[in-house]
Amino acid sequence: MSIKIASNNYIPYEALEDDKNLLNLILKDSSECPLEYLPTNFWKFHQDQSIDDLINGSIFKLCSEENIPWLVSMGAVDEKPKIDTNRFYQLKNNKKLEQGKLSSIFLTKIMHEYPDWGINFYNTSLNDLRETAFRVAKLYGESNKALPIEKINIENFGYPQDRFKIGNSYYTYNSLIKYMNYSYCNKFFNFNNKNIIVELGAGIGKQIYIIKTLHPQNSFLNFDLPVQLYCCEQYLKKFFPNDIVSYRETREWKKIPKLSPGKIYMLGSWQFPILKFFNFDLFWNSASFQEMEPNVVKNYLSIINTTANNIYLNQNMQGMPTGKKGTLKVLKATTDKTYLNSLSNYFMKDRSDAFYPLSRAKGISGAYEHMFFEKEKENKNN
Repeated sequence: MSIKIASNNYIPYEALEDDKNLLNLILKDSSECPLEYLPTNFWKFHQDQSIDDLINGSIFKLCSEENIPWLVSMGAVDEKPKIDTNRFYQLKNNKKLEQGKLSSIFLTKIMHEYPDWGINFYNTSLNDLRETAFRVAKLYGESNKALPIEKINIENFGYPQDRFKIGNSYYTYNSLIKYMNYSYCNKFFNFNNKNIIVELGAGIGKQIYIIKTLHPQNSFLNFDLPVQLYCCEQYLKKFFPNDIVSYRETREWKKIPKLSPGKIYMLGSWQFPILKFFNFDLFWNSASFQEMEPNVVKNYLSIINTTANNIYLNQNMQGMPTGKKGTLKVLKATTDKTYLNSLSNYFMKDRSDAFYPLSRAKGISGAYEHMFFEKEKENKNN
């Protein structure tokens, strides 16, 4: 297979729509909700700043604002790969840190101006890494009988800087990661049915985009915190303008109505209790439970402990670093014991290491693992 990679196709980009009336409505409603559905310590650290940034226009280039920490934390940013020499200078001599910064800027600039030059390990270029990442994700999908990765095409919405072309489609490294998460679940779950999929903590909705693109007949219920919910609605409606059911339409739901195939419904985290008596096919949480305290996670899982037929988790099972209130840390770590003890009506079909196309899946808190649960047979008819 001949793979053509063309980078630097970043302009023109399409800005996301600014809808401050929607943002204010979401913030107003969330201010009246119970404490267990408000941002926990980790995200409360970002809350005020994220609102200020959105008011000042960060929504326009949501996928490129690499200097805004909360956007990076929620997985919105598709930033350009960088060569970081700062750490080498820190190890050697703190006084030379500025020299390290200059070296990083210079090498990163060269890497992007000449993406075929071999300046990394094993004489690999940026395009070599992108091609390898694509091939790994493609092979992983094929091995798990997932739909072809070539069906995905990342548009230039929100100005994703790490956007490259392979064959006839555009990708970002993050889109390859999301495709691999979907491919993993495809081993255990039939996405070809008309499923109802619930995601808690979708960020700006990049995982929903992947599954919806490949399996458009699925319906999605997305629950999230105020800022993330707003960003997700604005992002996904650029891809699927006719399939988004706005928070404006769901905010007064007392129960889940009959859902239309292929629609994406936007709901606040404070609406999660309406799932208590609603049966659905798959619950999805990737890397957001780990940012909450155990009591909060237990509350969410208690609501869907009998109503979800399948549950997928992708987390640091040892838990995130703990710290004091007002820091970018959790007050108490959520570990694998929290999930296992909370899902008494399920058996675990698989637990395995999670991978990115070029490395183990990991974040600031350590390596991630997949867990896939299926409801016990005697509970499936409940």
